[in-house]
Amino acid sequence: MVDNFNKLIIFVLCINVLVILVQAQSRAEGPALAITLLSQTPTPVEPGQVVHLRFQIQNNGQEIPDDVVIHLRERYPFTLYGSPADKNIGILRAGSDTVIVEYDLKVDEKAVGKRTEIELEARYAGVTKIFDNDEFMIDVRTQQPLLYLKEINVDPLQITPGGTGTVTVVLQNTGPALLKDIHMKMELDGTTIPFAPYQSSSLQVLSQLGPTFQKALTFSLITTPEATPGLYKIPVTISYNDERANTTVLKDIVAITVGEAPQIRPYIKKTTLLAPESQGKVTIELANAGNGDVKLTELTILPSESYQLISPSNYFYIGDIDADDTETEEISLYAQDVEKVTLPIKISYYDANNKKFDQETTLTLPLYSSSDLKKFGLVESGSTGMWVIVLILIGGSYFAYRKYKKRKK
Repeated sequence: MVDNFNKLIIFVLCINVLVILVQAQSRAEGPALAITLLSQTPTPVEPGQVVHLRFQIQNNGQEIPDDVVIHLRERYPFTLYGSPADKNIGILRAGSDTVIVEYDLKVDEKAVGKRTEIELEARYAGVTKIFDNDEFMIDVRTQQPLLYLKEINVDPLQITPGGTGTVTVVLQNTGPALLKDIHMKMELDGTTIPFAPYQSSSLQVLSQLGPTFQKALTFSLITTPEATPGLYKIPVTISYNDERANTTVLKDIVAITVGEAPQIRPYIKKTTLLAPESQGKVTIELANAGNGDVKLTELTILPSESYQLISPSNYFYIGDIDADDTETEEISLYAQDVEKVTLPIKISYYDANNKKFDQETTLTLPLYSSSDLKKFGLVESGSTGMWVIVLILIGGSYFAYRKYKKRKK
């Protein structure tokens, strides 16, 4: 019993000695300030935003008899926003006395995303203690990086079946941060896509693209010979990394038109209008000499001083003309006293991609004199006609004479 009591007395004495030693050590070292960043709102903070910071100031040492002033050092990209740099928190007593200090900081709009340090000073009793050893790191993150297809150029505008062309895509970095490892791929594997890479790859790579910069990537393509004219939407995939090595994948569409300009060739197929100051019919034929069909074809006969239109209308609706096919229209004209008829016409039509074409041209119809007509055998010889007239006259005279003789009898 006595032994246990003695042990208890010794334990209590040891505790008292330990407390005295700790207090003596505290008095020897003086105040022991500790500052902790409690919160950052918002986190992360973006350039141009205001961030609210809450710090805890704690005295783990001897009481500080003077007021303690906490000073925030401004450094890029932070500036104080609506609050002073100095905050007087009064006297900090001994024994883990704590105070909360708050600051609002504005982040520069052009700041680059990264963890950036905030520096604080504690001033008291002629002493300045600096906290700048990566103790308060603020997470600044730039806006979501944005890479987009600024411009798409296809040369030629329509790629012919079996033909080649280039697609140039301009990529622009609209964000404030550097983008790296940019990969752009044209998805040409689909069975409905009549394109293939031509002397190049369907994948283009950029090592990096700086903020606000743009870069053109060119793809060379060839069209299958049996490709049907029309508009084709080519899927593209773009992937890139931001400054934090985060990968972003984008999906987009590049539109390419397959087709070729129609070749409508008008000409005069036949005519009965051969001589000046005469009337006749003229057959105009429109031939589709291209590889693609045309539709909604219209033919308009334009005025000219060399003829007068006898047909009731100068407008004719032709409709569709298939590739390697023809359509005709017949008109009636009266030729003036000229050596040839100049026949201006206008043709309007649409190709397979609904693109409208207007085509104006002038057809020429030569006219011949009566001697040339006889010479070329375009009319009967004049001697035969003369003999017919003579025979008619002789016959008429004979019948007139017989009739006269009957009257005299």
